[in-house]
Amino acid sequence: MTVDPERDSQEALASYMTSFDPRILALRGDQAQTDEVVRSFKAAARKVPTKGGGYTMDHNAIVYTMNADGTFVGSLDSHEAEEIQLQKLRRLIAD
Repeated sequence: MTVDPERDSQEALASYMTSFDPRILALRGDQAQTDEVVRSFKAAARKVPTKGGGYTMDHNAIVYTMNADGTFVGSLDSHEAEEIQLQKLRRLIAD
């Protein structure tokens, strides 16, 4: 899900997603919808100005895991050891 709908057009997301498995979907809404989703997932996103008048986005990079009913189960953090992430995924699949 983009946290920057101003810059991440549908076309830009479609191009970006060609680097991933086609089963992974990119999500995009307007700014109000994006702000609501960021709040509801207790995530963070903020625009950070760069030299020259541009900006970058400072944001969480978390994979949220959900069960088959769509209920939040947990998360995978890129800073966790791979084995921890695999244990979490194995538990999710087993349940």
